[in-house]
Order: sequence, then structure tokens, then C-alpha cells
Amino acid sequence: MKRQSLLTRMLLLFALIVGSGSSMWAADETIDLSTKGYSNGEEVTTVSGSDFSITFNKGTNNNTPKYYDNKVVVPAVRVYGGGYFTVSSGTKNITKIELTFGSGDSDNTITTDKETYSDGTWTGDATSVKFTIGGTSGNRRIASVAVTYKTDNRTAVNMTSFSATKTSLIVGDEVTTSVTNDQTGWTAAYTYSSDDEDIATIAADGTITAVAKGSTTVRATLNVDKDDPSYKKGSTYTRSIDITVNNPSHNVVFSINGVAGDPISVEEGDNIDFPDVPTTLGGKTFVGWKAGSGINGTTDVAPSLKSSDTMSNEDVTYYAVYALEAIGVGEITKSYGFETASDADWTIDGPVRDHSNANSGEYAGKINTNNTYITFKNKVNVTEFSFAFKRTSNNENYNVYVETSTDNSTWKAAETYAMSGFENGTYTTKTKTFDGENELYVRFHCYNTTAVRYVDDVTIKYNGETKTYSSYCTSITEPITITDAGYATYVSDNDLNYEGVTGLKAYKATVSGTTITFTKVTTVPAGEGVLLQGNAGDYNIPVTTGVAAWADDANAFIRGTGAAVASGVGPFNYILNKVDDVVGFYKANGQTVAANRAYLQSTTNNARIGLSFDDETTGISAVENVEPTTTKTVVFNLNGQRIANPSKGLYIVNGKKVIIK
Repeated sequence: MKRQSLLTRMLLLFALIVGSGSSMWAADETIDLSTKGYSNGEEVTTVSGSDFSITFNKGTNNNTPKYYDNKVVVPAVRVYGGGYFTVSSGTKNITKIELTFGSGDSDNTITTDKETYSDGTWTGDATSVKFTIGGTSGNRRIASVAVTYKTDNRTAVNMTSFSATKTSLIVGDEVTTSVTNDQTGWTAAYTYSSDDEDIATIAADGTITAVAKGSTTVRATLNVDKDDPSYKKGSTYTRSIDITVNNPSHNVVFSINGVAGDPISVEEGDNIDFPDVPTTLGGKTFVGWKAGSGINGTTDVAPSLKSSDTMSNEDVTYYAVYALEAIGVGEITKSYGFETASDADWTIDGPVRDHSNANSGEYAGKINTNNTYITFKNKVNVTEFSFAFKRTSNNENYNVYVETSTDNSTWKAAETYAMSGFENGTYTTKTKTFDGENELYVRFHCYNTTAVRYVDDVTIKYNGETKTYSSYCTSITEPITITDAGYATYVSDNDLNYEGVTGLKAYKATVSGTTITFTKVTTVPAGEGVLLQGNAGDYNIPVTTGVAAWADDANAFIRGTGAAVASGVGPFNYILNKVDDVVGFYKANGQTVAANRAYLQSTTNNARIGLSFDDETTGISAVENVEPTTTKTVVFNLNGQRIANPSKGLYIVNGKKVIIK
């Protein structure tokens, strides 16, 4: 815009003050058209202020409204006869509009579409007023427009809260919301929206519905019509709630050697974290997890195994599967068919997976770049290398190769295949055989710069270590039989866990002077002997791992070797036996003790060590020497009555509880 001199600006200010016929200082907002940067003669359509705007239109005149500031004291927009301009506010009611006019203004009549206009001033109550210039010639020169807004004395209504019954949802959940405002007894109208309706929606009544996993924000907006006679919209009119949606969760249980762990909650679609398990257990090797149910006993048929999984839509139990592993030497076959983008055994350089030209499976390797390699990663005693190959044009240039290397760096062709050896548009399988005596790296190589080729089903056979499995099981136990005597000793080559075995208890023994104390144990390290007490029958004891070794003096049981055991000369050796229907540890006299049985060592030098039980404790209490039944032995039943010839049962013998079998 042309710069105006200080004198021109002062004259303009004077014209604005005097020419309006009333004071402009009371106006709420004024648009001075001379400050909008228009050039002389520039067409003007819409001028915007803060809360109102002016729109100019030529109406029935051929001349459009234009701004002029050349050689005039007060610049203005000229609106010609038949033209009009509209003053509008989208947010407030206008009660007064005051016009000032530019230099050389004419006397064309100005009319308005509503209420009262006189001598440059309109009064009324409206949000939009149209000013029409009368006549067909001449013009009115609008220099500025000032508006006064209606004073809003209504009470503001502000939202004070927006809450949901819960904000962490599961897909399919529906939750209600509540909104409050600061005007007691006033019922507001609210609208609702969701930032991402693919995650959660919110209905017209404020109900939130969880749609899919993710996070979004829902919003409530207070709506008060501006013409409401009592209330106006407050400054705080929108509140939000952050919503998180998850998929449903289900329980995962891991059963290791027949012992189920605590349920773990996992969300649908999430990866399941499998726990670490012993790699060997009871002479068997861990081979994977079986879902759904365990194996009853053992089987030589390999079950379906998993090493990873994602959570489905129902609870699941996984059973650790163990099997006997046999290692031998044999021929191993490894193939790559492009059904996966990568492979643990192969490196693929050059071909891209192609969905439309597979030899078998779903994908083939599309070759359209120079030097394509499919390399077996390991150096092996290769016996055979094969591949399926197809050319897709009559171009018979270029060769393909099977190449070998001793260092995975320097390669040479073991076999060269001319392109003419492959039928156009059809897969041909080529096989290169080796004697298997040399360890080599092997690869397929296609040299190509233009033509499209396909390779699929690349296979290598080589001599190497093989593993076979049998006797798959999900519970590894050791069978133990308790006879009618109710007692047995036992030693295992494995760690054992007696904790969950109903009807059977295990005890270790410790020696202090001439007293032997039996202590109940639940886990027993391999090689340690224990005394077993239980009802007659067969038991299966779970094998476990990681049981800490006992100290040398923590157990008085000695493992048998299959050899004869002498009585000893302090410590003395005692063997579990039943004599005259009395079960106890009797001094050894050359009996054979098997490797899975144990005998007891003690400084006690008597013929027999009796077993004294106290059922109110967790173990077998003190053990005293008990002589065979003689007149010296004082026996009472549990009612305190003296018994001359006790039969089977629990008695007090010389002041101690004794079971007589």
C-alpha cells in the first residue's frame, strides 16, 4: 500500500471522528479499510476482523467495489449504486453499526435489510446486516465500519467433569459415561466424539464401546445455544477421557513333569512366553511343548510340538515333552522353498519371493538381477545338491552353477548347467552328487542381467550327526512299591520330589551319639538314601532337577552296592527288616543291599533299632534301641493298659511310641 504522510493520517483520523456523526470510541471493534494493505484501484470482496467481517458485492451494478487512495484525504472502498455490503458476526449479536465515509462521498441512499438505519448508523439486534446503495449511478465510499456487540449478561455454563465407569477396556466392553456442569438443576445438551472409532466409539447417549486393541480419546462437548434466554456457553466446553482397549485375556498353564504351575493371564494375539525347563530329566531330553493334554505314559509316536505360540481365544495348558534321545551318524536333508523370507540353514542373496511361479509350495525365487546365490550356511560332508529351475523366455544365454568352497570365500563350479538344458516355461530339476568325503560349503549360483528366471526347492543332503527320539512322555517318574510291611529304603540316580505323592512319606536320618533322628523330606538329591513309609501299593515318584546336595553328615543312610554288608565295628550297619512281625533296622550280618536300596549306620550297638512315630509332627522322632519281646519289655496300649503279648498296632514300648507290624 502507498505510504501516507503524517498529515494525511491526521486528516483521516479527524474525518473518522467527525464524519460519523457520533463518537466511535465506544465501539467494540472497528475495521479501518485504509489499514488492510489494498492497492489503489484493487477490487475488494471480504474483509475480516476479530469477531465480524464485511463482504462487498457489486449487486446490479457493472462495477465491482474497489479501494481508492489516490489523491484523497480519506481512502475508502467505493460501492456503486445497486451494489451492497454485508456486516456479519458468527459468534455475537450486533446492536450497533457505525459507518464512516471517504473523501468525495456522494449522497446515494443507503438502506438496510433489517431494523433501523440513519445517517451512517444502524441500530438493532442481529448477527448480519445488509447495506444496499441506492440508485444506478454514483457510489458511496466506505472508509471504516465499527460495531458494538450486545452485552451478554447470561450465566456461563461450564463442564466440571467427564468420566467413565472404567477406562481400561476389553474388546466388546460397553461402559457408560457421566458429565456434570456447574449449574445446579440445569440439564445441558452434550455431543460426543471419538478420535479413533476403529478403537472405540461413543454413542449419542455417552456409551463407549470397545472395538479393537489400541488407545484413543473420547470427548464430550457442552452445547448451549447462544439464544438461550438464561445461559451461555462457558469457556471450558470440552473434556476428554483417554481410553485403552485390550483384547480378551485367557489363562496359560505350563505343566512340567506332571506338575502344573500357576495360571498366567495372556492377552489374545500376544506372544506366549514359555518358561525354561531342564534340558534333561530322568535320562530323557526336552524336545518341546505339547498343547492341550499330556501324554498318558509313553509313546514312540512324535506328538505335535511347539517352541513358540500366540494366545488363542481360550485357556490352554502346555506340557513339557521329554523323550529318549539317540545320536548317530546318517544322511541329513535340508531344503529351502522360499515359503519363508529367511531360513536358519540358508542364506539367500538376489532372488525375491514370487507368489505366482512356484514349483511347489506357495513361493518361488524370482531372479532378475545379476548374481543370485542360495548358499547352505554350514560346511558339511555333502552327498547331493539339487534345485528346480525355470526360464521364462527363449533366451538361451547364461549358465547356472552348483559351486563349492572350502573357506566360504573362494568358490569354484562343481557343475555347470547351460540355459539350453532347461525347457522354456517349465521347471527342470538338476542334481549334483558328491562322494561325501569332503567338508564343503555349497551354493546355487545364477548369473543373469536381463531375463527373468525362477528357482525353487533347493536341497542339500549330507552326512552328519542325527538324532532320533522315542518314549515321548510328559511325566517322568520312578516306580516304587511298598509292601505290607509299610516301609522301604530307596536310592535313585535322579533327584526326586515326594511332595505331591499321596500316602507316601520320605525320611532322611541323622546320628547324634546313640540317638538317630528321622526327618521328613520332600525333595531328595540323586544318590541319597531315604526311609519310605506308606500304605502297601505302587507309587510313581516325579523326577525333578536342581535339588541341592546334602552335606556329608546330613544323612546316615548309605547306598547299597549290590555287595554283602557286614555288621560293622562302630559305626555299626543296620538293614531294614521285619522279624517276628516287628519292622526295624536290624544289625547287618552279611545281607546283600541292592544299589537302589540303603542301609543305616549308627553308633548304637544293639540287635535292633525300633521305629518310633509321632503323628503330630512332620517326621519320625527319636529312635531308641528296642530288645525283642522279653519279660524286660514293658508294653502299654495308647489307653495306658499294659499288654503282655502285643499284636500289630501302635504301642508304648519302654516309654516310646512304636508301631508293631
